Amino acid sequence: MSRWNIQTSDTRFSAAGLPELQEMARNGRFEAGDLIQPPGTEEWMYAIEIGELSDALKAAEALEADLGPIGGSAGGSAGTIAIGLGLLAVVAGGGYYLWDASQHLPDGDDSIESQISYSELVVTEDGTPFAATPEPGGTVLSSLAGGVQLKLLAKRGDRYRARDEATGSEGWIATDAVLPMYRMGGEEVIAAYDPLYNPDRYLEVMNASWMQLPEQRDSSLTVFQFMLRNTSRYDITDIRIVATIKDEKGHELETVEFAIEGVVPADGHTMVGTLDLSDAEEGARRLMTQATFRELAETDPDLSMKYSEGVEVEMQTAEFQEASIDIAELRAVPGADAPGQG
Repeated sequence: MSRWNIQTSDTRFSAAGLPELQEMARNGRFEAGDLIQPPGTEEWMYAIEIGELSDALKAAEALEADLGPIGGSAGGSAGTIAIGLGLLAVVAGGGYYLWDASQHLPDGDDSIESQISYSELVVTEDGTPFAATPEPGGTVLSSLAGGVQLKLLAKRGDRYRARDEATGSEGWIATDAVLPMYRMGGEEVIAAYDPLYNPDRYLEVMNASWMQLPEQRDSSLTVFQFMLRNTSRYDITDIRIVATIKDEKGHELETVEFAIEGVVPADGHTMVGTLDLSDAEEGARRLMTQATFRELAETDPDLSMKYSEGVEVEMQTAEFQEASIDIAELRAVPGADAPGQG
């Protein structure tokens, strides 16, 4: 019979099938914040995430409210239970680090010196690769131990760019290989920190269009015009964009990645343009958000004559039928109103 594995704060045991697991939940053998490994998988979930345990957990909570603490589990601290539904499952062996980290969190919303902050990442398993680049299979800088604390620097797809505070080294790590500690907080903490860890959920490309310019030699200049909309409570910056062109059958021909200078304001939107300083000593063409350009123009009105909407991208493929703009990398800037930031 398939067995369910249970990991509480101080012990691990198993149940011979779902009915026995439900009975254990009703008897308080484990709580909503304890870890469960379903049969035939290597992933661990929180008990509260398993729908078949919902009624049993509620019955145990009701009994505890009437009679006091029941069962032998020391897990399920308030911080752990507050994770709620949808928390990232962790690979086998990572459960201990999740529980241990939760014991060092501050009681309230603010971070406390010597404790783990909600603004940190915690590695969930020994031997986790810390890579030099975000691409899978890239050079591995080091292997991180479970429980190592990292500072988030940016997000790109399913990778975080982070810094190991103990060594000062920076690298890339898979998003499912770490636990963002804000997920251990309550609703207010989660709402405040989610845009910092998942800014790609809050920034979108709008009203994108493109136009090919006359060919120059063996390449083609394409002007992309687009707006960036930020629905989060924080400014978003360090944006990298990928322009993709395709043939008439939708086959990808070429991609070009470029950086956008400046910010997209919190709960706002901005066009992207080009500041052409090629006639100045800098000799630079700066791609930047219109919001940031306007700040520059306040102190130097002459810049207005050198700024135009849209960005010119040089493609090696001269003829194509489709083009698109996508966000590759970005970073949200913590605001003073985030718990632990003020």
